[in-house]
Amino acid sequence: MGKTKQGRLINKASFIEGCLFLLAAVLLIWHALHQHASLKGVDWALSPYLFPLLVSLCLLILSVFFILEGFQPSEARMKPPLRWPLVLITLICALAYFFLMQVAGFVLATACFLLAMLLFLGERRALVLLLLPMLFSSALYFLFARLLHVLLPTSPMDFLRQALDLLFF
Repeated sequence: MGKTKQGRLINKASFIEGCLFLLAAVLLIWHALHQHASLKGVDWALSPYLFPLLVSLCLLILSVFFILEGFQPSEARMKPPLRWPLVLITLICALAYFFLMQVAGFVLATACFLLAMLLFLGERRALVLLLLPMLFSSALYFLFARLLHVLLPTSPMDFLRQALDLLFF
């Protein structure tokens, strides 16, 4: 009789966190929709409430996962211990990315950051190391700068952004 029944709440902390995140997500979605509606005649692509709405939708999805985690047995939730040197190296890379963005611009700095993190995480396939950072940073640039018209950091050194602008515009 030591087995848990399916559908029984086991991890109350995860369930409560999930419910709180769900509440926050619903309130943020309502706020973004309400505020956008008050902007008469503004298209969603130009709305300052589009990004908060997208973040809120992601928070809503994550909150469902937290709630579902509350119903999983503890063996399924075992996590490895936190390794602080890895966390510190990641934080240092993130800070370097922040400062590099001011010098090299968004697209080039993002590609360099992704390349560094892939190498740090052990990726050694040349095709992945070359294509993934360039395609991902290009897709982000296209999405935010061109489709959503978000101003991203630029630099004369950002030759990837300049090449993208020549290719697509």
